[in-house]
Amino acid sequence: MDWFKNTSIHKKRITSLTGCCVLTLVLFSLACSVLQAISAEPPGGPLTQQHPRAKDWAFHPDNHPVDLNWKRQIESNLLWMIDRAENPPRYPNGASLVAVYADAGVWSLGARSVVAALEAREIACEVLDWSRLTPPNLKRFDAVIFPGGFSYFQKLSAGTSGLDAVRKYVANGGRYLGICAGAYLAAKEVHWEGGEFPYPLQLFDGTAQGSIPEIAPWPRAGAAQLKITPAGQKLGLSEANDQRIFYQGGCRFIGGTGITRLANYFDGSPAIIQRAYGPGGEGMVVLSGVHFERPAPGQKSRGPSSPPMLGTVVIPRLLGLTAPPSKTGQVRFAAGKYAPTVTKTTSDEAWMVLQKRLRRRLSQLRANH
Repeated sequence: MDWFKNTSIHKKRITSLTGCCVLTLVLFSLACSVLQAISAEPPGGPLTQQHPRAKDWAFHPDNHPVDLNWKRQIESNLLWMIDRAENPPRYPNGASLVAVYADAGVWSLGARSVVAALEAREIACEVLDWSRLTPPNLKRFDAVIFPGGFSYFQKLSAGTSGLDAVRKYVANGGRYLGICAGAYLAAKEVHWEGGEFPYPLQLFDGTAQGSIPEIAPWPRAGAAQLKITPAGQKLGLSEANDQRIFYQGGCRFIGGTGITRLANYFDGSPAIIQRAYGPGGEGMVVLSGVHFERPAPGQKSRGPSSPPMLGTVVIPRLLGLTAPPSKTGQVRFAAGKYAPTVTKTTSDEAWMVLQKRLRRRLSQLRANH
């Protein structure tokens, strides 16, 4: 203990020890902050707050179970978005650009079929997770599509700020196409199997009501035969008249203002509607209760995993986009390519780790581009 006898040495060592302690505390605090940013979800539930989410935010609503099917749908969508970020598709100069939402609540096969149908007409597509639903990002697109799936999960995954951004985008002149679940999402009221639920996006101020058991009782799939209205014929939908169109839990549209019917179901109720939106009516909302992107049960498509030819014609026209009448572009689509790994034996903890890892990877890829 001779060093205690030297006061100057003692002071220097105390100062050094104090500095080390302070530095250690700072580093520890910084590490905790980083770990919190990586793993934390917004307080009060991750889905309804308007504050920024962590880049690896994971979908797990407290008030509704995420069953195996929807875990697999989410994983497949994330794998798909990662693949597109790693291998960006190339499009011709001047191609229209469409955003397709593909986060939680989106039927993976349906979303990929929508993109394939558009790419077959040389229309450029960008696939979005919740983090890309911002006003500056959406301004880049000629149209935004919310595909089929589960509208409640789509509402939760998009979040309040994401839905606000979509609403602002359409009000400022953008185009919105909602297919099945995406149509329910846009309605002011959803009437589903006897239940009534208010929805916040409200691009359509009426009711989306389903399912329609006369076509196919939920959850079975079936085929709807539509009657195209004169307005639908003017838009270029005549080829869909009396054709068998894939249906699974889709809605009919009730009430609302400023509605133009494009197609009707067997009973005369609206199957596809169009509505101007925004202060000057510059925005356009198109909602469809049926799926043109998938073949109806028993219907042959051009290939085992290709969207039907009718979809490649009708979907661009629903968006009001011009496309080459016969020219075929690059179609990057394979039904089994994005096979999920989560199984019924995967624990919830392991599923969350997997989902966060995929979301971090997607965020990193986009940051590098």
